[in-house]
Parts: sequence; C-alpha cells; structure tokens
Amino acid sequence: MVVILFPQFAGITGRTVDLYAVLGAVPTGWLADLALLGAPGVSANPLRATLATGVVLVGVPAFTGLSIRLADRYWHADAVHPEDESDAVETSAIDGTLVTVFEGFVSRPTLAVARKTWLRARRAPITLSYVLYPAFAFVVPLQNAVRTGVIPPTLPALVAIYGAWMTGAAFTLNPIGDEAATLPVTLTASASGARLVRGKILPGVAIGVPATAIATAITGVLSPLGPVSIAGLVVAAVACGVGGAALAAGVGAVFPRFGSVNVTGNREAVVPSLTAFVVFSIGLFVLALPGLVAGVPAVASGLATAFDVSRAVVTAAGSLLTGLLLGVAGWIASRYAVRTIDSYTL
Repeated sequence: MVVILFPQFAGITGRTVDLYAVLGAVPTGWLADLALLGAPGVSANPLRATLATGVVLVGVPAFTGLSIRLADRYWHADAVHPEDESDAVETSAIDGTLVTVFEGFVSRPTLAVARKTWLRARRAPITLSYVLYPAFAFVVPLQNAVRTGVIPPTLPALVAIYGAWMTGAAFTLNPIGDEAATLPVTLTASASGARLVRGKILPGVAIGVPATAIATAITGVLSPLGPVSIAGLVVAAVACGVGGAALAAGVGAVFPRFGSVNVTGNREAVVPSLTAFVVFSIGLFVLALPGLVAGVPAVASGLATAFDVSRAVVTAAGSLLTGLLLGVAGWIASRYAVRTIDSYTL
C-alpha cells in the first residue's frame, strides 16, 4: 500500500522497489502463474502455480468454512439469557465499561439503548462503512506529507472535523430509521424519546470524541502548529464531536430513511438518507468553522492583526464560539428529535 499510494517512496528512501516482484510473491500473485502456466513466451513459475492450486482447492474452502464458523460463534457470543435479564446491560466488556463510566449519570434504559446500538454496529460493521468514504480526502495531504517530510498545518483541523463528522454520522444520523423492523416495539416501549436519543448519542460520544481529540493532538504535535493552536483545535474537536452528535440526531429525525440500500456486493443495510448527509455535513462545517480556522496559524495571525489582539485570544475565541454555536444547535436539534420520536405514529 505504501508503494501504491505513495509513489515518491523510492525517492525518499533511496531504494527502488520492483512492484511486480512484490505482488507476484504473495498468494494472490500465484494465481497468475497458474493461469499462465504453459502459455508460449511467458515464464510462469511452476512452484507458484502448484501452490496456487493448493490455495484454490484447499485453502479457499478451508478458510471459508473457518470464517463461517467464527462468524457464527461471534454472532451468538452475546446470547440473551432470560434468567439474567435484569443484568442484560452488564453482559459484555464494552457494556460494562459504559455502565462503569456512566452509571449514576445516565439512566439504565438509556444505557440499554446504547448497548443495542453498539452491539448492532459491532456485529455488522459493514453498515457503518459509509463513514470511511470521506477518508479518501486525506490521501493527497498524506502524500504531500510523505514527500516533503512536513505535515501541513491544515491537517489537524481536517482530522478534527472529520472525526466529529464521523462521530455524528455513525450512530445518530438516522435515529428513527435505524430501528427498522423493531420500530413498532421501540415506539410502544416505556423508554421515552429522550432516552432513545441519548442512547443513540452515547456510543458515538464515548468512543468518537476521545479518539478525535487524541488524533487531533497527535497530528498537531507532528505539525508546525504551536501549543496554543493545538489546544484550541483539540477543544474545538471535542465541541464538534459532542455538539455534532446531537445535531445529527435532529437532522436525521427530519430526513429519515427506512428502506435498505445496497452497501457493498450483495449486502444491504439501512443507512442515513443522502439529504441528511448533505444537511448535516454543511451544518457541522459552518458551525465548526470559527474554531477550526482559528487554529490555523496564518488565519489566526491575520485575525489577531485585524482586531489588535494576541493570537492566543483569537484561538480561544474561535474555540468558544464553535462550542457555543454547536451547543445551542445540538440542544435544539436533539429536542426536536425527542419530540418527533415521542409524537411519531406508524
């Protein structure tokens, strides 16, 4: 992957890499020797062709059967036991962590919703594959960083906004449609809309916000940014993650999707609607803009000169403004989602 994504690899390391030799030595490359064995004018490797035959006849069936067995065991790893129903929220490691950290602050019905949301994503991670699509935008900045040996000062801001977007889009951008066939049970259950929305927000915030803050801090330290800019971007990343998750709940309640779509191959899943993606992405970016641009030295210096203040003041003001905007917008959006769920009729 390094050779394919970063063609400047040879120039940086001073080493030349025969890409065809590297790919031909792996098991997938043996299939080419098998296909070309005996072809005129082609020097196919008989040993690799023999190994490829073994891979096709023995390896593929064996690993397919093993994968099916492992998938079956993994799927039923969290089986429901009626005698332990009262302790259902504490049956797995991740749920125990949620209970340990949030019990006393979050109601158990909310934790039950968070558990269900997390288990659904963990058992079928392909349903969240859409959150990885924007990551391809990082290929060019990473290529430039490898070529020059310097991380651009804008990369930490991109990491912060992408992490916040992923936190909101992963679990809360389709709060009603995600229930799918269980929607009638959800709407008639004793859990209120507030508990359902909080339970949807909790897994993303508990996992996404710390991960985004850490990733932003690491890229900031490796970049030319100073401590003040890094701290401002980390604060903005946390505000964007928390506020963005609440904002996504409201946007998803306005533009739900109930039907499944083809995710990859023959796999179908219920994912947020395209309208929800667009509205949420634009809204999050606009509200996060003050904190993100204030963390970029060139912009912060220009604003500091224009308003005759220090750059630290500009960075702090940008982070606080982003936190305020997303806090208000997230509260309004989450309240709308709660009211929509409480008043929803089939």
